[in-house]
This record gives sequence, structure tokens and C-alpha cells, in this order.
Amino acid sequence: MQTPIPARHSQPEREFPFSPPAVARAASPAQPPDGSVPPAKHRRKTLFAALALVTVALLTIAGAVQDRGRAGIGLPNGGENAFEFVGRSDQNGPEVRHSGYLTHVFGVPDELLFAHPTLRNETTAHFTFVAATTINARHELGNLIVTAAPGEMTVYFHDAGGADFGTPDSFAESVPIATFAVRYHNVLNVQAPNEGIATATAEFVQLDAQQFKLNGRPVHFGRNGLRGRLAATGQGTRTKVEPSAASFVLGGHAVVAGR
Repeated sequence: MQTPIPARHSQPEREFPFSPPAVARAASPAQPPDGSVPPAKHRRKTLFAALALVTVALLTIAGAVQDRGRAGIGLPNGGENAFEFVGRSDQNGPEVRHSGYLTHVFGVPDELLFAHPTLRNETTAHFTFVAATTINARHELGNLIVTAAPGEMTVYFHDAGGADFGTPDSFAESVPIATFAVRYHNVLNVQAPNEGIATATAEFVQLDAQQFKLNGRPVHFGRNGLRGRLAATGQGTRTKVEPSAASFVLGGHAVVAGR
């Protein structure tokens, strides 16, 4: 009788270095067969997102710390005037030049706005402004003349005053501290030949704010991107018919419309 051959126990298949992966392991563990994001990759994406948020937060905190080192003026929370002013506008044809000084700035005691405690006019004003606009629209109805003029306005800081309405360029002979894009809208109500009452409004957007020192303290006037509206009223006098020339004396204020 033939002796039965004993059954051989199956041995696990051996794998050798650099051998191709078995068919059962064709799908890499890094990418599940169903196409879903593996847990390890998901954790990496979550980590990167968290790092990005932390970076943004740190930059924001750094900016806030830097801003604390210099106070902002002319930045009311709402309801108050950002600044008030007295000025003059001189028109030659479509070109209008505006100059004047600030009589009140939110966040600054009024006595610090002038180099002399009791003499408060353009000659002692610390804060002046100059704007240049070009009339691009004109409409007439009855005794009303309505114009619009876009342009740019700059605020200056004079450490010792020195401006003079007789010399309009003197209002810009100092350190520029803030620049605004503006669009003026003026309604002139003619009351008599060559005389009228002017009511003006203006939209403005602040383009920059430079640091300067006020009473020994670093400050900035407004802030980049600040939006606001300006309103003024005054007297207008035409000095020449052709080409048109006129001058206006005005007083007004500005409010913040958006920060």
C-alpha cells in the first residue's frame, strides 16, 4: 500500500527587496481606492490653514501695536465733526484753487491748533490745507449756478504758523501730513450782479496719512482709506467775466462717512 504524502502547510509568500507590490496592495495607502482624502493629508491641510490664520492674526496684532504708538486725530467715532475750517477759493476759468486753515480737529484741544494762544488766524495756524480742482460740470437755472469739480486736497502742519491769504502758496510751504481725493459740488445763489452766496459739499477719500509730532507726541491725521463729507457756505464775488474769474470766502466742517 502506498504511503500517503503528508499535506504541506502553506507558507506565507515572501517578499524581496525592490519586488513589485502585490496586486492586493495596488492602491497606495496614501490614496484610498474611493478617492477620499486620507486622514494624514487632511491633517496636513488643516495644519497649513491654522498656520495661515495664526500668521494673519500676528500681523494684525503687530499693526495694532504700531498704531498705539502714534495717536490718530480727526477720527471721531460718529456724530462729531472730524475737523472745521475757514478758507478761500480762487477760480480762474475751470481751475479752482482752495486754501485755508483748520479751526478745530477732533482729538486736539483748540488751543494747540495755533502758535499763539489768543491770535487765531491763518498766520498762527498749525494746520492748513490746499486743494486744486477742475470744474467739469456747470448747470444754470434762474439765479442758480451749479458746478462740480474733482481734484485733490492736502493738509499741512506748520510748526510755527506763517500762512497768509495774500500769498496762497504759503499754505503749502510746510510738511504735508494727509492727502485726499475730493469731488466738490457747489451751488451759487446769485444775489446781485457779480455777488452770490455759495453752498458747497464735497466727498473725500483719504489717500495717505504721514506721521508727525504735535506737542512732542507722534500722531497722524486721519487714516488711509478714510471716507467723509465736507460742507461749507460763504460769499462769492465775480472779478472777471471772460475768462471767468471769481473768489469765495468759506467756512465749514467735515464728518466721517466710513472708516
